[in-house]
Amino acid sequence: MSTCNVDTSAQKIDKRAVRRKAEVFLKQGLSKQEIFEQLKQEFQHAKVVAKVLKCAPTPNQKKKYRGLNVLLFFSLLPMLILVAYNVELNASFIYVFMLYVVVKVIPRFYIAITTFSFLSLVISSIMFFFETNPNLWAIWLMLGLNTVSLVLSYILNQKFCPNVEERKEKYIDKQGLTRMRIIYTFTE
Repeated sequence: MSTCNVDTSAQKIDKRAVRRKAEVFLKQGLSKQEIFEQLKQEFQHAKVVAKVLKCAPTPNQKKKYRGLNVLLFFSLLPMLILVAYNVELNASFIYVFMLYVVVKVIPRFYIAITTFSFLSLVISSIMFFFETNPNLWAIWLMLGLNTVSLVLSYILNQKFCPNVEERKEKYIDKQGLTRMRIIYTFTE
């Protein structure tokens, strides 16, 4: 006879379900802290819920940072055209993905845009120093646009995904034992 021990603390939480419910609550105008308290009860994993909710943009954030988001879009769009025209089609798909992330305002991927913009900036810099091609204007344009997209994506990542405050608190459980729990606090 075999037994199967299931560790419930290590079960995978469906982050998509958490994200979908959080988006519904955000559209209703609830604060992230209120949403966190509700979803923490439903999904029983406060750390996962806090991590997912951290980068869920509120309607106010979307409205407040729309201008920076539009600037980021228009700094990536010419890069897509330059890369598709001068390099190869495979690299264009990365820019299409980044444009999709910006249009849909998916902050959890803004750090990927920051990383890719940094790598593109390094590659553009190397091309600038070692390129003998007469298309020097394209390299200057790439340097400028990569710098702008790097800065904007970093700023938007910081604005849309602020750190969640974690603090440890002692409490006494039902058996009278002193335990520690982590309290998550969202800053609006």
